[in-house]
Amino acid sequence: MINRNESGRVYVCDDCKTAIKTFVSMKTARLEGWAVSRDYKRCYCPDCAPRLRHTGKYGAKIIRQEG
Repeated sequence: MINRNESGRVYVCDDCKTAIKTFVSMKTARLEGWAVSRDYKRCYCPDCAPRLRHTGKYGAKIIRQEG
């Protein structure tokens, strides 16, 4: 969810609902790793975004990094 206030845009992760951060612009949010939907209504924090990007026909998958 993206809301606006006097200091910029407030991003709340639509998946975990716990990640909240304020950015000046959408470009800055994307550079920090946040995923923003094409309609600019949904956003996901850097921790949740990899599970929701390019999910294919089987939906979101949990990505485990080894090492």
